[in-house]
Order: sequence, then structure tokens, then C-alpha cells
Amino acid sequence: MAVHGNAGKVEIVKDLVLLTGIVSAKVLAINPTLQELNDDLGFNFEKEVNYTDETSEGQKRVRIDVWINAKGKYFNTEGLEKVADLKTKVTFFITDRPKSDRGLTKSCYINDFGQLCWAVGDAEPTESWYLAQGSRVCIDGEDLLTTFIKNWVNAKKTDTVSVNVKNLLNGNFKELTDLVTPFAETPVKVMLTVTKSKKDGKYYQTVYNKFSARWNITSIVTWQKHITGDKSNIPVKASEGKWSYKLEEFVPSSSNLTPDALPKQSPEMDKEADVWVK
Repeated sequence: MAVHGNAGKVEIVKDLVLLTGIVSAKVLAINPTLQELNDDLGFNFEKEVNYTDETSEGQKRVRIDVWINAKGKYFNTEGLEKVADLKTKVTFFITDRPKSDRGLTKSCYINDFGQLCWAVGDAEPTESWYLAQGSRVCIDGEDLLTTFIKNWVNAKKTDTVSVNVKNLLNGNFKELTDLVTPFAETPVKVMLTVTKSKKDGKYYQTVYNKFSARWNITSIVTWQKHITGDKSNIPVKASEGKWSYKLEEFVPSSSNLTPDALPKQSPEMDKEADVWVK
């Protein structure tokens, strides 16, 4: 009989950990092809991701997957300091319709610099800080993507941050993919979340898409202001998962943990779940 092993400090099997909290991340790819997902990002998917679609009303819709490498220190459940090194994605959905409030009384405007401003009815924004250059009604979802890009590329107030949304809706992502290389080493702060899938009841690693921060922001004040300012900005409802400001390991409560709710890194880890389903 022969038994061979390794010291207890040698990591043979990678631990599967889901994390919540604010962390620094670098962008790896945007809407990658199947080959790029497998060859460049190290996954083993079998199907191309369908990034474009239409709503039931016939409106064009596009999904923007921004794959990131998130790194940060945290303490695990045993109190040991760990370093997160996680590949995941933040997803944005853009639908070809004007961005308006729930009551359809206000419209969201955006300009060439990625500034956002609300105005009543058909009136143009009148806020003194809002620059008029390129002002127009924002496309639904364009606001979230543009704000993320502004924070990622560390744009100044007078830097142009304007994305051709029509191209995105038609499946042309070159304008976004061309940003990856020049800003590959520019980090952006994002919030990792954990969400319980309504489809299979499992917990998945997700990323909050309504807010991000510049690389140098260490305070959580702006995050708190955003999240507490509107109940619709809560990253994840308590019954559907978890979010936190501090980077920490996710542990399901005993009431939510069932044999079918074992954690996974993301839906794309299931080979049959890597295609966007209508």
C-alpha cells in the first residue's frame, strides 16, 4: 500500500466561496465570444451567448456583460485572512425605449459627458450643473452603463463619455470592446452580491449594477447615500440573497440552506445556462 499526500498548507482543491461587499476590480472583457470566454477567461462553456433580443412589445434589447477580476482581502468563517481573486461579471440591460419614471411624468436626459438629469414632461433640464452639449432623452438602461463607464475610465466632468446605443442594440459592441485594452489596468469599485435563483433555488455570485465608484474612493458614504435614498436601490432583498458594504464570505442562513441551494460562482458555470434565455 502506498499513500501520497501534501502538507496542510498546500492548496490542492480550490475552495468555492461566494462573497459580498465593495471590492476593487479590473475589466477583463465586454460581451466576449465563446472562444474568448474559454481561451482568454479560462471557462469551459459550450454555447455562444445571445446578447441581443426583443421584448414582448417588439422593442430591441441588448445585454452587456462586463467581465471583471475582483480582488480584495476578507476574513473567512474561520477568522483567517484570505485574498479574493474572483472572475465574475456585472450585467447591464438596455431596451430601446425612453427612460422615464414610474409615473411616466419625468424623462431622464443624458449629454455628451454622461451627465444625467431628470426633467418634467417634454421640458429640457434646467439644472445649472447640467451641460447642454449633446443633451437628449436617455435610452432605458443607457444611464447605468454610462455611469459605470465614467467611473471605470476615471473620466473628468468635461471628458466625453457617450456610447452609440443604437450600435449596441444592433449587436455592434466594438465601441465597448475597444475600451478594454487601454483601461485594462484601471480599477473600478463594485459591490459583489449573492442572489438566490428563482429558477433552481441555488445561490450565485452576482454584481450590483446600479452603482459603482472610482478606483480611489475608500469611503462608503456615497454608497450609503445611493442605497438608502431610494428603496428600489436595495442591491438584494433579504429573502433573495445578501449584500454588504464590507467584503465578506457569504454564509446562507439555516432557514434558507437546503440540499438544492448549494452555492455556485455564476449561472454561467452551468454549461446549459450560458445562453441568455428570453
